[in-house]
Amino acid sequence: MASKKKIDVIPKSVLSGKKRDVKEVQHLISSWGCHELEVQESPLGGLGCFAGKDYEAQDYVARDISPAADVMDMNLGNRVCCKCYSVIRNPRGPRGCERCGKQSYCDKFCSTEDSQHLLECDLLDALERRVKAKPTRSVLLLARCLLARQSILKRSDDNDDDDDEGNNANFIDYLINHKDKYSKEDKESRVGLSTMAGSFLTKKPINQVLQSEIDVLYDALCSINCNAFTIIDCVSGVLLGTGLYPGLTFINHSCDPNLQVTQIGKILTLKAVRPIKKGEEFTISYIDRTEGAIQRNEELMETFFFECQCHKCASVRSEKRNDFYFVCKDPSCKGRVDFYDQENLSVDAKCMVCSKGFDDHGYALNGIRKSIHDDLMKIIQECYKSQRLNIAKLLPVTDRLFQYIHYGDSATNQLIKDILIFYEEKKPAPKATPEETEMIKKLILRVYQFYKHHFGESHPDTAKAKSNYLISIGKLDEAKPLQESYVLILNSSTLI
Repeated sequence: MASKKKIDVIPKSVLSGKKRDVKEVQHLISSWGCHELEVQESPLGGLGCFAGKDYEAQDYVARDISPAADVMDMNLGNRVCCKCYSVIRNPRGPRGCERCGKQSYCDKFCSTEDSQHLLECDLLDALERRVKAKPTRSVLLLARCLLARQSILKRSDDNDDDDDEGNNANFIDYLINHKDKYSKEDKESRVGLSTMAGSFLTKKPINQVLQSEIDVLYDALCSINCNAFTIIDCVSGVLLGTGLYPGLTFINHSCDPNLQVTQIGKILTLKAVRPIKKGEEFTISYIDRTEGAIQRNEELMETFFFECQCHKCASVRSEKRNDFYFVCKDPSCKGRVDFYDQENLSVDAKCMVCSKGFDDHGYALNGIRKSIHDDLMKIIQECYKSQRLNIAKLLPVTDRLFQYIHYGDSATNQLIKDILIFYEEKKPAPKATPEETEMIKKLILRVYQFYKHHFGESHPDTAKAKSNYLISIGKLDEAKPLQESYVLILNSSTLI
């Protein structure tokens, strides 16, 4: 049956979050794969998603959540399939799009079933011929969202089902966009991207895109930017791309969330990280929650224009405390020491475990921390240059690290992981000295302590780190169950 009406790819307007009826939002997120989430007014502000029943830790809340549109990270080149995000292992190399040749796929199925690219193929080819440039990731994601909307509306019109499926097509209308909060420079940049998207979608020259079209595209772009998810491989940590998941856009943020988002390719899964009672609000983390509260809230304000009100952030804010990760000097404690003056890192310092006060000056300890990090980075660079682990240089630095820096420090943990990655890459190696063996065990233990501190025992990253530590100390039988619990994620990973 032919479509009854013309459906433009660029809508006449975007409602930008004003259309937020609870029943309509409930229908929207259910249709996008989140059936178990109940939409209600949230004490955090606006709408939120709540539990309709009790959940135990590790229970699934939602599975197989697909994006409305996504775009792969351009740095991956031809190594990853544009549709399924799996590594292209074909010895003949990637399979290109049969029409434009500009997309890379792992096999014929993905190349013929990539409906997202089929909608844009001719437009993409025409844009590159017209402006002699490829669209940015932001432009491509915006265009794909609007092409997906148009496709759903056409299908709905053909099926005489405008009220149901057609409502789901206008997912951008439900999203908050904060368009009035951007700086002048950010607004100008987004207007430029919106103009490029207009040329892409209409095949017009840049200077012929209508202002009314640019205005709508600007609103849509701001909405997508504030609600898109970064797609990161759950095992390797490699950035895969960005996607807009309408089913997840109403789950509010917490730096101590009760849901864990697991990503296999571009398909998401939600699991409870602790028991959740019926009626409790679901939360996820929008950012890297291993950073300090000040850094976390700076990132939240810059990207999402709000400060987190979770108990972790509220306590830091109310106590005017800086949650630095220094170690308590009491040998029987080794807790975390915080400073109670965010302005000048004054002498008012206290251990968060034993509550003992200390007179160390924050500036001095920050200088020690920076010195340790600088020394570690130099050693890592020297390791890769000489292709050997310099134990003589590394031991005194790690001794200082254990003395001053708490295992919860994010930047330190990344440097330790870099050392361990190098160590693993050099295997098989000559027989390690006792000093090297003990140091590596301590570093592996510290990575485990880091994930346990931030994520708890039930998180897969913690399980993996604990398994590595148990193996390092010869407790293979205890490590095996942890490895088995992780194997499903490991086997499903995109990049391993």
